[in-house]
Amino acid sequence: MTLKEKARFFYQLAALLNSGMALAPSLNLAAGDSSAGVKKYWQQVSEKVAAGESLAAALDRRYFDGGTLGLLRLAEYSGFLPAACQQLFVATETQQRHQQLYRGIELAAIATLWSLLLVLVAIFKLETQAFMRPIFWLYAVGLGVSLWGLSRLAERYWFLGWGKAIAVIPGVAKAMEARSLLYLTDMALPLSCGIPILTALDLTRQHIPDPEMTAKLARASRQLRAGKTLSQSLENQLPALALQMIRMGEETGHLDRGIQQIATYYEGELERSLQQFRAILRPISLLAMGSVVAVAGIWLIKLLQNSLPS
Repeated sequence: MTLKEKARFFYQLAALLNSGMALAPSLNLAAGDSSAGVKKYWQQVSEKVAAGESLAAALDRRYFDGGTLGLLRLAEYSGFLPAACQQLFVATETQQRHQQLYRGIELAAIATLWSLLLVLVAIFKLETQAFMRPIFWLYAVGLGVSLWGLSRLAERYWFLGWGKAIAVIPGVAKAMEARSLLYLTDMALPLSCGIPILTALDLTRQHIPDPEMTAKLARASRQLRAGKTLSQSLENQLPALALQMIRMGEETGHLDRGIQQIATYYEGELERSLQQFRAILRPISLLAMGSVVAVAGIWLIKLLQNSLPS
């Protein structure tokens, strides 16, 4: 199930529930535009719900993380399921947009590194006809697959050291800060559905992959239980701008709106940073791949010249 399918499903489900339709038939109708496999899955979920299971219990953890399931469970219990589905639509759509930017940057970086390594191998290889040998291109394919595999590992274990390793690159640290703060702003979703702040904080903390932000929220949870406000609990843990927005939300009695303002601001920051990286890497990758073609052309011309009779 792709992010696009999830976003479309939550959008349609929220509209159907807001129109007054029951949950079980809404699940079938909301899956109407999905692929055959996804439609069959939602039909099974609908049957479980019609048999008396809650929506969160009927969903599969392969497709939905613990935070989403926890939110749906609480929203269904408290009567805020349509609002939760609408918020999940917005969150999933944003996640899909960010994922597309990440993929564009990743592919451009892989293409650049792959091309440069091929050119270096061809230039410094003692055998001058490297580009003309099938074994060379076999190694090239293996190198491309290896780089792609490393990128998958880097994405999976980003917060276990990979991110810090490249934070020295200009602009990366700023993008990492924005990405980390966006995990915190997931709190706006349960808060807007009427869930208490401590429950919303614990629910958010459970599915954050960033260990540093998880530790900050764990400390904040303990201080909230001691009677402090959220802004006081996160003092010196977040940028001043983010703390100010949280404080304003507390003072106006609309903490979810204050956190949503943080999300809006840092989503813009993250997207601008990612678009800048993509704009820089795309021409570099094209130049690098062009250099492979140029070097191959030079070797081919030399080969043809050597094959001509003297």
